[in-house]
Amino acid sequence: MLKRARKLAEKLLANVAWRQGDVYALPYEDASFTIVTTRFSFHHFLDPAAVLREMVRVCVPGGRIVVVDDYASEDPAKAAAFNRLEKLRDPSHSRCLTLTELRGLFVAAGLREPEATFYELRGDVPSLLARSFPNPGDDLKIIEMFKASAGDDRLGVPVRLDANTIYYAYPVVILAATRPA
Repeated sequence: MLKRARKLAEKLLANVAWRQGDVYALPYEDASFTIVTTRFSFHHFLDPAAVLREMVRVCVPGGRIVVVDDYASEDPAKAAAFNRLEKLRDPSHSRCLTLTELRGLFVAAGLREPEATFYELRGDVPSLLARSFPNPGDDLKIIEMFKASAGDDRLGVPVRLDANTIYYAYPVVILAATRPA
């Protein structure tokens, strides 16, 4: 990912540095950045609370912490089904948190309740699978899970069947908070 980012950035930006590091112990001094953000990664972390604490640590007082990620239904059965599907689709998936859990991480990290902006990540299942990493045979399980959810909402995300194509709309939230001074 870093190699690709460097290649893309060299055409557009001259003021960017790329460093690989441990998300649980970021390789930066306290209060190093005015904005600290992560996009579509919290569902891969085994300890998202620890990651958010690190984000707060490297953010200057008065700076912004921004987390963008999809989230699971507040219904435990639907959240479990959605997380099973996502784990089949990408074995590096850990767990999508609920919106309540994501917001709670901010408060637990010493931040105020975050501002929230919502949108849906829409697409079709064949395109989703084309950019996913299922183990052999799991793609068929994923398709069946989406099909079943179109009838009973078992995944807790909008799913629509149209002829031979399955469409989905993952709920996404942008959560932003200011680090206290």
